[in-house]
Amino acid sequence: MRYYIRNYTKLKQVISTDVLSKITTKYMADHYTKKFFFKNHLDFLLLYQLTMKESLKEMVDHIGTNKKLQEYIPDVSISQVSRDNESQDYAMFAEIFYYLVDIATKSRRVKLSEEEKKYIENIKILDSTLITICLKYFDWAEYRKNVGAIKIHTLYDLESLCPEKIFMTTGNPHDSKLMKAMGFLPHHTYLMDRAYCKYTEFDAMCEDEIYFVTRMKTNATIEVLKENPLPKGEDNLLSDAIILVGNEANGKKMKNPLRLVIVYNEKEDSPVYILTNRFDLTALEIANLYTFRWQIEEFFKWIKQHLKIKKFFGTSENAVLIQILTALIVYVLLLLVQEELNFQGSLLELTRIFKNNALEEFDENIFRRRCKTG
Repeated sequence: MRYYIRNYTKLKQVISTDVLSKITTKYMADHYTKKFFFKNHLDFLLLYQLTMKESLKEMVDHIGTNKKLQEYIPDVSISQVSRDNESQDYAMFAEIFYYLVDIATKSRRVKLSEEEKKYIENIKILDSTLITICLKYFDWAEYRKNVGAIKIHTLYDLESLCPEKIFMTTGNPHDSKLMKAMGFLPHHTYLMDRAYCKYTEFDAMCEDEIYFVTRMKTNATIEVLKENPLPKGEDNLLSDAIILVGNEANGKKMKNPLRLVIVYNEKEDSPVYILTNRFDLTALEIANLYTFRWQIEEFFKWIKQHLKIKKFFGTSENAVLIQILTALIVYVLLLLVQEELNFQGSLLELTRIFKNNALEEFDENIFRRRCKTG
């Protein structure tokens, strides 16, 4: 009998039986379970993301009529899936996510020029994105009057194009409050927007040799210590100075000097004020490095458009976290299989192949058409 695997099995094979077994045992996930086990629950949620079904009912109905799908998931009721989303600990899905992240962040996927490769190393991007929900049904997710929200705080690894750390809160906490939770490392550079401008944190980062590149707030008070010469022929580079930031009168002046690079943004027709404690790079390198911050915006845009994280199966915080985590697991699985197959199309093209052929027999020829050989 000829042996084969389905495309979905190929996608998720990096999550070994041993990994699932250890997590299941640790959290006693299958305690008293007779039919719908943790592995079935995981398959249900991952296939829901891949096949982009519109509702829980549509997914359950699809299982009832599809024998291929029943190889992974037994006939299950809507109420059973809802109960598991409410009761199974979201931490199990978080462990799978971080297991995959550890693998994915070992690879370099970002496309860089030879010059950029000389100074773009150990670069992380910090930002958050907001998902609004109805406060009436998600009463724990306070944000504004009659509006609830979940905020996904993300530390994104530039070189692997992969989210490295995820913290989910309600919409209220200010972004800067999550800075310490990210576990910044010495000799790494963190790209962030103005929401993270916190002078006490910046001083601590300077003293711990943790680097950052950010935009300066428009109302910042500065003292210029030194003006650096500008390279000839770079008309968009307006200034490169060593400064002290903050107001001594209110006790918020930084102890450590920073570097302020001002560059003209043609698209916005306005200057961009870039603040950093990287003194080893040229002003042009700093300006270019900051542009990579938009990679995380592309990531947020991608998961919102191509994964199911706006409509939720359950209303509890646990159910919402599980659904977001399974979406992120799918994202990292796609990164890993894209690399394994040496697929040269876009991540969206790869996603569409799996969406349309998730339960078909795995055939490398489907992917080879967009793969480099040799």
